[in-house]
Amino acid sequence: MIRVGILTTWGDRCGTSEHARHIVQHAKDPEVSIQIVPAPVSQFAQGIGKQFDIVHVNESGWILQGFQHRHIQQIRSRGSKVMLTMNASCPTNNKNPYTNLFDQVVIFEPHTDDGFAYVPIGAPVLGDGVVNPVSNWIGTNGFPQERKNLLNLAHACQCLGYGLYAFIPESPHANAGLVASQIRQINPIAECVTRWVTDDEMLDAFTKCTATCYPYLEWFQGSSSAVMAGVSARRPIIVSRASQFDFLFQKTDEVYFIESARPTADEITAGLQAAIDDGFRKVPHGVYEEHRWDRVGQRYIEVYKELARR
Repeated sequence: MIRVGILTTWGDRCGTSEHARHIVQHAKDPEVSIQIVPAPVSQFAQGIGKQFDIVHVNESGWILQGFQHRHIQQIRSRGSKVMLTMNASCPTNNKNPYTNLFDQVVIFEPHTDDGFAYVPIGAPVLGDGVVNPVSNWIGTNGFPQERKNLLNLAHACQCLGYGLYAFIPESPHANAGLVASQIRQINPIAECVTRWVTDDEMLDAFTKCTATCYPYLEWFQGSSSAVMAGVSARRPIIVSRASQFDFLFQKTDEVYFIESARPTADEITAGLQAAIDDGFRKVPHGVYEEHRWDRVGQRYIEVYKELARR
């Protein structure tokens, strides 16, 4: 039995915690046992705790608080291999003194030459066979930070006669109630959901939308997990050229692009209009099949087994 301990945020409403939850849910194998350890690397390294064959660091700010290079050596000295999921991996080179500390590094970007393990960022699994009627909505989701460009998206929806259906949960990252109010001032028919919802609830809404849109402003690298809800719904998706969508840049047959890394309201409107003029014919079926969490979970099993054999 390969014993895996995942150091991660847990129970928090954030992408890192959700990523760990999906690994536990979908990485199933009789030869692999996975346990969540909600502790920073520094704390885990200095305690006795339970022993694992693989300590899997699911990277986030909290998990790395107080982090020092010696902590990885302390964990390794207890007989564990140490693995990192680099949640903010770059589109190209990720090799640096930090990543060199780990026995294995998982990245979300498909075109790096670093020799790391590529595991696609996961998309929630949605059953096939149910087709909901399409309504006059443009969907989006994620913490309503300024870089998500939601107010300009609301302007574009209003200009083109769409309602914005936004899942923007409350969190320390942004004032969701204020952003929801601002969206409704611009787009009075908008629906803004500020509570945390299940994957199923969000996807049920998105399958009824005309499309989903993520017009992010360039900020930092690291694949967007929010867009994967749009992928799972298998409705047309429109994204900006911000580097968080770099892993989709080659999918021009299935994804629509706003040709700007910092799109204005007019540029978002033009991107949506181009999709309208194309009859919203592009649908991310292939992207979904590559990223669906049941397959991604099995890819983690393969990575764990390969690392354990070293």
